[in-house]
Amino acid sequence: MVDAMGHGPTQFQKPWPPDATPGIVTESGRVFHRGVDCPGYRQGVENSRRLGRRIAPVEQVTSVEARRRGKGVCNKCWA
Repeated sequence: MVDAMGHGPTQFQKPWPPDATPGIVTESGRVFHRGVDCPGYRQGVENSRRLGRRIAPVEQVTSVEARRRGKGVCNKCWA
C-alpha cells in the first residue's frame, strides 16, 4: 500500500532520528536523507535526469521539519 505522497509502509514504520537531527529534503522528494551523499538521494537524482525531470534544490531541515512536511525516512540513510 502507498499513500498520497507515494510512501510505502516501511518509510513510516521506521523509527525517526532524534528531533534536532539535520538532514535534507527536496520539494518534490518523498523522504528525509542524511545528505546528498546518500545512495537513495543520488538514485533519485539520476532517475529524474533520465526521465527529463527538473532536479529540485536541496533544503537543509531537521527531522521534525521533515516529518511536518509529510516526508518519510530514507531506508538507506536511517537503516
